[in-house]
Amino acid sequence: MISSICGGLWKRKIVINPVPDELWAETTWEGNRRAQLRRGLALTLRERLQAVEDMAEVAERFREMRSRHKSPAREEITDARD
Repeated sequence: MISSICGGLWKRKIVINPVPDELWAETTWEGNRRAQLRRGLALTLRERLQAVEDMAEVAERFREMRSRHKSPAREEITDARD
């Protein structure tokens, strides 16, 4: 928002940044899924392998966090599923 003083009073001008039409296509579940697929297909093999390694590290950290913070009630639920 841009403000200026005119005659001792504040006048405000609202600056509107229009969103391009191609971005509106990504605002639905299906549109977002397609956009993610396009970004994934644009990656090189090296970038894809790096992404898989990064996701494996995140999954391992989540697994460690879950095992550290297990409550007795949660362990019973987990045991029942196995």
